[in-house]
Amino acid sequence: MRAALMGICFIFIFGFSTITQCVITDVATRCDEVKMTFDDSVRDTMQAMLCTKAYSIDEIDDFMADFIETFMFENSANSKFKIEVSSIDAEAGIANVQVSSYFKVASGKWKQITVENAVVFNQW
Repeated sequence: MRAALMGICFIFIFGFSTITQCVITDVATRCDEVKMTFDDSVRDTMQAMLCTKAYSIDEIDDFMADFIETFMFENSANSKFKIEVSSIDAEAGIANVQVSSYFKVASGKWKQITVENAVVFNQW
């Protein structure tokens, strides 16, 4: 009886630790993916804007539309995204962009990762 009880406890502890490890790994992976996709999207959008010259650096609305399109195209995660432009200063050429990712982890709970960066147009 004691061995059976210890076996059941071992299985419970093993299962709990496995789910905990999956959740931690999943959150870290998603965080890295959102950060990389954000940086790549900004770089690709800036390169496209400067190479094609379809619009000028002062047209931030066009830049943000291209950024959102590029971000959603490059991201392969099964997540819900919220992309906000916190502040824009067209004269200084700065936009503060925040990307939030909502996803479900192995335990069934929803998690959120938020990445915020400033895009400085004059550096390009």
